[in-house]
Amino acid sequence: MAFFGFKDLSSLSNIDMTIYRYVTQNSDKVVYMRVRDIAQHAHE
Repeated sequence: MAFFGFKDLSSLSNIDMTIYRYVTQNSDKVVYMRVRDIAQHAHE
């Protein structure tokens, strides 16, 4: 996901970083997921 590339990752909280990693590593899946599902899967 190109629009994540310019973020200052050091400013993200631990929770935000966990979600960021999940979204960037599963970009093919998250486009079809609800926000609730993304959050749930990111914290497994």
